[in-house]
Amino acid sequence: MTVPNPFIELAQDPIGTLAVVGYALVLFGLILAATWWSLRKVGILANRYQKNRHSDAWWSGPFDIGIVPPPDWTATAVMILFVWAITLWALSALVWVIT
Repeated sequence: MTVPNPFIELAQDPIGTLAVVGYALVLFGLILAATWWSLRKVGILANRYQKNRHSDAWWSGPFDIGIVPPPDWTATAVMILFVWAITLWALSALVWVIT
């Protein structure tokens, strides 16, 4: 398989080539921003867990059953997983756009 010359592709189809480059840049920016945000949030959650894991108020939960972390902490953890899923989808889309 021969690799096409990007300059020839740009000369033959400037709109399509620049659109693909734009898509790749948007996906790359999304990957960088989501990774940076999620790593910061993981650090914050880990810090909150280390500080509060020994207190009974931390584990009370909504029904005082003693096994559930606070709802805002749990919601942030679920949001991080969702952002990681979007990041992986963006990464696979970026690989598909580039190849």
